[in-house]
Amino acid sequence: FPDVTAFLASLVRLLFSILPSDPVTPFLENNSLQLIFMGTVAGLTLIALGSRADAVKSVAEQANAIISLIMETFSRLTPIFICITIIREIWTGSLGILLGMWKPLVIFVGVSAVLVIRKLVFTGWRLKVPVRVLGQKLVPPFMLSLTTASMSAAFGETMSTTVRKLGVSERLAEFALPVGSTMYMPGSICAFLLTAFIMMATVSPPLPVSTPR
Repeated sequence: FPDVTAFLASLVRLLFSILPSDPVTPFLENNSLQLIFMGTVAGLTLIALGSRADAVKSVAEQANAIISLIMETFSRLTPIFICITIIREIWTGSLGILLGMWKPLVIFVGVSAVLVIRKLVFTGWRLKVPVRVLGQKLVPPFMLSLTTASMSAAFGETMSTTVRKLGVSERLAEFALPVGSTMYMPGSICAFLLTAFIMMATVSPPLPVSTPR
């Protein structure tokens, strides 16, 4: 039964890929399956400990607060690195290639802007909050995420805005923001890949594409 054997072998490989080799690599590689597995194991362990888990919970909350503070501090320095990168691209003459791809970039930015405005209007209408006030509160994390194209870089600012400016409880924000980011990732990856392919097809001269051997 070669088909059954191949299926079982692929299933075993999948199961082994979920098991992390160490507790740090899944966070560095942003491996969703391994992170979910580690979170499940940690949750079951805390449930099994019962009242004895309070000390572990307190240490974890303090560590999470420290990491959030570090990420927020570094995220505020991100615009400086972006400015240095743009200056480097201008200095090396690579900016001319990007200027030839302005059409797909404009389309991508336009569609993204429509989606953001639609979400802001819907959220403001549902929560009975003026869209202008909601937008002003969300400008810092939005601009940081937009300029870096990274939710990780803007996570600290997003957490700070959610808790301090929007009044969301810290416990809810600590749970909802990572889950929302993980659910958003597949769609954002598809959008970036599609934009990259369109840009490669429209640039003149065409960019070389290497095929795997």
